[in-house]
Amino acid sequence: MPLYGSTRLGILRPNAAQSTTAITPPAVYTRSLGRKEYELTDHLGNVRVSVSDRLVKPGSDWLNDVKTQTDYFPFGMQREDRNDNVAGYRYGYNGKENDNDVKGEGNQQDYGFRIYDPRIARFLSVDPLTAGFPMLTPYQFASNRPIDGVDLDGKEYDNFMSMFKKPGDLRIQLPNVQTAQRQHYSITVADSKKSFQNLKKDFIQSADYMLSNDKADFNKPVDGEGNPAGNLAAGKFVHININGPQNDSWVKVVDIHEQMNYLSFTFVTLEGHVEAGRITFRLYDLGDNKIQFTINSISDVDMTLAPEGTSREKQRESWRNVLERFRDHTSGKVVQWSDQPSPVKPSDNLPAGQTNGSSSQTAPNWSVSERKPD
Repeated sequence: MPLYGSTRLGILRPNAAQSTTAITPPAVYTRSLGRKEYELTDHLGNVRVSVSDRLVKPGSDWLNDVKTQTDYFPFGMQREDRNDNVAGYRYGYNGKENDNDVKGEGNQQDYGFRIYDPRIARFLSVDPLTAGFPMLTPYQFASNRPIDGVDLDGKEYDNFMSMFKKPGDLRIQLPNVQTAQRQHYSITVADSKKSFQNLKKDFIQSADYMLSNDKADFNKPVDGEGNPAGNLAAGKFVHININGPQNDSWVKVVDIHEQMNYLSFTFVTLEGHVEAGRITFRLYDLGDNKIQFTINSISDVDMTLAPEGTSREKQRESWRNVLERFRDHTSGKVVQWSDQPSPVKPSDNLPAGQTNGSSSQTAPNWSVSERKPD
């Protein structure tokens, strides 16, 4: 049976050979060794070695009781010249359970949603998420990136660089201003049921609610160690669960500016994110009971994970969802709406109400329902 701490540590073999040490009376104590096996993994979670909880003495020195050792090729096939798994440890590449009954030792693994064959670097059935990622073959493993990522469950690639680091240790990824795409989205509502001051408070205290959408779930801010850190503020970090293969993403809050009739905050992406980007959210009190919310971004995408066209369309859908959430949250009347990527760079000092070249239109009369932040 598996042994767990914060993650799986190893297995317990109830019937394994053991050694027992009894303390000399009157103490009552018995310790049994040899039933537990602990796994030693590399940066990708591959089980490389398993050792028991006892020492052995083949000669004059006490040594670790190594039960198995395995090295792998990049996509998980075991190396015959570096493989000794006589004890039959159950877990292997990416930490997944081996299914040795059909194809022999280490040649088939259960990832939960699909079965994987590391010898051909392919899953044996179609990716259940394939419709959303036409740039990838439906049988691919970890988006064909086995060196810097793992496959979570037969559906999604995850970048190990962000999995095993604290957010404060992740490197900032800034876009190339010569090649990056700029985007601008905005919505203006009249007769908001929420005051401007309350809206500012909602963004600062509940940014996770205000920015979450159908494509991505934003989490509450944390500090560099990953500990809860209260309200949104410069220097804090936000984890984003993206629906798709590039799902383990962090951003850092690098700026937040608040005035009586204005609020802005800026995120930059960190290593492991599918994009190298910078995005600024702004909230304006325009007067005459009108409030505007804008999203300005500049970003380069990782073309091996998310080709430009597909990535931009999903990004547009994501931010459109955020505009819709803002509309519903205010219960106001939409008087201006822009959800087309801007062909030119929006100015950092863009006057409220301007879209600077992006398409703008009067939104249709959607039904409006009140939502409240957590």
